[in-house]
Amino acid sequence: MTKTAPVSFKSINARQAGETPYEFEFILPNGKPTGIVLQILGSQSKTVTDEVNRLMNSRRQQEAIEKAAAAAGGPKAPAFTTVESDIEFGQRITAVRLVGWNFTEPCTPENALEFLSVNSDIAAAVAEKSGDLANFMSF
Repeated sequence: MTKTAPVSFKSINARQAGETPYEFEFILPNGKPTGIVLQILGSQSKTVTDEVNRLMNSRRQQEAIEKAAAAAGGPKAPAFTTVESDIEFGQRITAVRLVGWNFTEPCTPENALEFLSVNSDIAAAVAEKSGDLANFMSF
């Protein structure tokens, strides 16, 4: 075991560190560079967690409204959440992490969602790198 100098836990803040974008080039599974450079926020950042919570709460609220309406004799609530709905939800919570790129189009939330919804390998890389604390903090 290596001896290290004591450090305050208050100096370690993944939420704050994740707000500083991490830049990476998307590399194909065969190792070939693509020239696609993306800037992402960390999954623990306030921006990401606040938006993920908002999306989750909105989805739950809609489900509760549908269930209550059905219980009151209104339209019957769907029996289950569709796969397509789950996929779209996953794309939305991944797109919030994407804050910059080297494309001619601006990196807006709408463009990020459109881009990631048709490029699942890139979306997976965004999610993976966003969740890797080493990309945002050094100890």
